[in-house]
Amino acid sequence: MIEINSYKLLPPELAIKGAKTHLYRIGLSLYKSGSVERKWFYNPILVFIIITQLLVRNIVFLVLPQMDDWFYLYLGDIAYFPDSFNIRIISWALITSIISITFFSMINNYYNYKKK
Repeated sequence: MIEINSYKLLPPELAIKGAKTHLYRIGLSLYKSGSVERKWFYNPILVFIIITQLLVRNIVFLVLPQMDDWFYLYLGDIAYFPDSFNIRIISWALITSIISITFFSMINNYYNYKKK
């Protein structure tokens, strides 16, 4: 059995090989590590635009007044259909806060990348 001391570096045989390149590969980081290439749809600008669009969409859903059922169906507001106003507000607030974390992380990453 391998004993792990938290004050020492992790042994190389326990380290996950691709962990340092995952955020770069999916377009959330601008720092390239190694020879990993990302696919075209993981371009950081495209990922940022999609995250911004989702954030704006969720904020609009939060402030919209009560509309027709077909309106929410066409726009894809899945939180509208459980028939409870509180569930709708809570779920969209939760989704908005999760997307906000990604949005501000990308802005912070870009700021640090440009400052370096």
